[in-house]
Amino acid sequence: MEVEREAIIFGIIFTLVIAVLILRFGPVDWWGAYYYRNVQNALEQGNTLFYDDLSYLGRNFTYPPVFFQIASEISLLLGATNYESIRLPFHLFVVFVYAVSMYLLFRNFKTWQQRVAGASLFATHAFVMIFSATVTLHVVAYTFMNISLLLLEKRESVLKILSVVFLSVALSAHPTSIVLFPVYVYAVGRFKIDWDRFKNAAITLVTASFLSLIFYLPLFIINGLPYETASNLWGYFLSYGFVGVLYDMQFLLPLVLITSLFAVIRKPFQLAALLLVLAVLVNAFIAFRVNLIVTIMLSFLFPMVFGEKLKDALVLSVFFVFILANMLLIPVLFSGTTRWCRWVYADDMCTKPMQFIDTFTSTGERVAINPEYGHLETYIGQRKVLADLYVEYAPSDKFYAEYNFYEKADPTYLEGYNITLLVLDDTDHLRDIEDADRVYDNGFVHMYRER
Repeated sequence: MEVEREAIIFGIIFTLVIAVLILRFGPVDWWGAYYYRNVQNALEQGNTLFYDDLSYLGRNFTYPPVFFQIASEISLLLGATNYESIRLPFHLFVVFVYAVSMYLLFRNFKTWQQRVAGASLFATHAFVMIFSATVTLHVVAYTFMNISLLLLEKRESVLKILSVVFLSVALSAHPTSIVLFPVYVYAVGRFKIDWDRFKNAAITLVTASFLSLIFYLPLFIINGLPYETASNLWGYFLSYGFVGVLYDMQFLLPLVLITSLFAVIRKPFQLAALLLVLAVLVNAFIAFRVNLIVTIMLSFLFPMVFGEKLKDALVLSVFFVFILANMLLIPVLFSGTTRWCRWVYADDMCTKPMQFIDTFTSTGERVAINPEYGHLETYIGQRKVLADLYVEYAPSDKFYAEYNFYEKADPTYLEGYNITLLVLDDTDHLRDIEDADRVYDNGFVHMYRER
C-alpha cells in the first residue's frame, strides 16, 4: 500500500498546483473553449452527431466523441443542465485521478525517490501542465490510457479485457493515444526488449483500435475520412528547431542532456538513450508534438540512470531545483509581460471583447477574427465565426480567407462570406483597418464594421 499512498499524496499536490494555476490565470482559455462549448451542445442535443451552428459559419461536429459523451452524461447524473456549473470541479477531480494513475506507472521502481523523480519530471513538463490546467479532454483520454497500462500485465482474463476497454475509450477520446501507448509500454517495462510483453501490448492496441471504430465510424460515414486544412500553419508536423525544444522543455532541458550523456555510456540504457536523443531531434525538426514522447522517455530513463544516487539528499535536492524552477517559473514565462492571451490562457483583454460581442451585437453577426481566438469568440461571444482552429474537416477557403484578412488587415479577403463584424488584435504587431468604423477597442483587440 506504500506506493498507493504515495500516489494519492502526489495526486493531491499536483491537483493543488493545477488549481493554483487556474486561480492565477483564470478558468478560460482559447484552446479549451471549443471543448467547453461542445460539451454543452452534446448535453442539449443528447448525442454528438449534431450540427455546430457557430464554427466556420456552420458545420457538422466531427470531433472524436467519447469525451463529450462522458462529460455531458456526468452533467446529467449530477443534475446539471449547464456544463459550466460543474466544469471546474469535474476537471480538478479528473486531474487528481490522472495524477494518481500516472504516478502508479512508476510503481516498479524500487525507491520512493525514483518514483517521485520520474513522476515529477513528467508532471512538470510544460505541455502536461498546460493541458492539465486547461483541457479536460486530454486529461480524460490519458487517464483511461494510464489505467489500461496498469491493467495490461495482469493475469486475470477480466482485467486483461478491461485493459482493452479502457484503451479503446482513450483512443475514442483522443487519437494521439494510439501513438503514446507503445511508448509507454516500452518505458513502463524499463526499456527491456521483451517480445512476449510487446506482443500482448500489440494485441491490446489492435483490439482497442477496432473497438474505437464504434465511435468513429458514424463520423466517417457522414463526413468521410479525416483530413486537415492548413497543416503548414496548425498541424501535427510543425517544427520550430531547437528553439522550440528549448521553449518547450525549459528547465528540464539540462536533465535531458545529463540523462542522455550518462545513459549512452551504460550498456543497459544505450538503446533508450539513443531513442531519447532521436525523439528530441524529431521534436526539433519534424514534429513539435513529439514533445510528450520525449517527456515519457525522459521521466522513466532518468530514475533508472541515477537510481540509488537519488537516495542522497544533496543529489535529490539538486534535482528538485530544476523541477521547482520548471513548475514555478514556466507559468510566468508562458504568460509573459508584454503579450496578452498567450499560451492558451485568456485574460480580460481577450475575454471582455467577446463579452461585448455577446451583449451588444446582433445574434445574426458573422465574425472574422484571428483563427486562434475563434474558439474563444464562439464560446463567450456566441456568434458565427468564419474560421477557428479546429482544422480537421475544415473548409480551406474559409480558413485562408480569415487567416489572410487577419494577417494583412485586409477585408477584401472576406468578400462573399457576408461578414458583418471584423475583429483584429495586436499579437506580434499592431493591426488596424483605416477605412472602417471602429465599434470597440481596448488597446489590444479592435472591432470594426465596414462602411
